[in-house]
Amino acid sequence: MAIKSFKAGQADSQLKLSFTNLFMIMLLSSKIWILFPSGAVIANQLNFWLIVNASIYAFIMFTVSSMLFYFYVLIGKIGQKLLKDNFSYLVTFLLSIFAIFLFIQGFGLV
Repeated sequence: MAIKSFKAGQADSQLKLSFTNLFMIMLLSSKIWILFPSGAVIANQLNFWLIVNASIYAFIMFTVSSMLFYFYVLIGKIGQKLLKDNFSYLVTFLLSIFAIFLFIQGFGLV
């Protein structure tokens, strides 16, 4: 995605971030789904209160992440209007920083 945003800036084409595109990025992000309770833990230690606690946690996490995503979209739309021509460079920079962060975290696990 960082490469596509950089090429969009070089080719003077518009990088459109619609609500649907941002929503798909959020749903396909593995970090969102890591926050949900693991099904393996529930299967190994199955009891009523664990299922209730996991359901409450999942509902609260989904509600909070949905609200934060809505504010993220609003801030992104405002930022896109402010940055106009330099938006693709900002996206490239932010995605590169995120990639470095993931690399460092992955290297730390090894």
